[in-house]
Amino acid sequence: MGSPLENPDRAFGWFYSAPFYADAIAPALGAFFIWKFNFGGVFILSLAICFSTAIFFFIKLRKLARILPDHGFKFINFQQNYQKAFQKLKQKTILPLILISFSILLLGGFYRAFFVLFLKQELVWSQNLILVFGAIFSLIFMPLSLWLIRKIEEQKSLKNIFRGGIMVGFFSILFGVIIPILNFFSVLLINIGKSIGGLMANSGRSGLINRELKEYPEEAGAIDTIFSPLATAFGALISGLLIAFLGFNLLFIFGGIFVLIVSVVAQKFAKS
Repeated sequence: MGSPLENPDRAFGWFYSAPFYADAIAPALGAFFIWKFNFGGVFILSLAICFSTAIFFFIKLRKLARILPDHGFKFINFQQNYQKAFQKLKQKTILPLILISFSILLLGGFYRAFFVLFLKQELVWSQNLILVFGAIFSLIFMPLSLWLIRKIEEQKSLKNIFRGGIMVGFFSILFGVIIPILNFFSVLLINIGKSIGGLMANSGRSGLINRELKEYPEEAGAIDTIFSPLATAFGALISGLLIAFLGFNLLFIFGGIFVLIVSVVAQKFAKS
């Protein structure tokens, strides 16, 4: 976050698309270990991966850390820096765009909490079909992300965030409306469209924060790191309170409408 990036939106496009490469392999590997060793085998494998990765990077980065220049974290003016950073983010050319990204992540919390449950209960998908869906989705999205990153770097953060919000809102509404006729391929296409919008918005938000808070790299890194899980957690909490009253289809429809409204209104404020 604190690096002087040539094109921040493009750089964060690579950052946010990176998990799809692992997600394409993980379902197949996980399915094999579930088949052979049940869920206990998957958890043991995950534990081994975490420990081996931590040890590997401790060994590799410890030597590099000794030769890094002395410009690391400085907490001397900790409180003052955060106040200045938040004052910068509250400007009306920046805050509306942050709110679009926040609304998208809130909706992401809806899907994080109930998407798989929806596939199992409403569409009656089996565990293996859900795993296959995850793998195929990531395999298709990987080449798409390469094209998408080129588009992201050609546009400003405002356009990336706004267009991402419109796409996420539209595909969420579409998902809720056509639930009675959904099949494997329609769910796949809608999820791809929604993920394209999410990648554009996340890359634009992080690129915007990188540029606007370049004088406060530590604070910018902390704010951007906390932003996504906090918004997603709020979304999961809100959807948990609403699901009993709305059901799956209205939850996804109202969530999409909310993102669309925030995106249109916030873009007008940011442009003005």
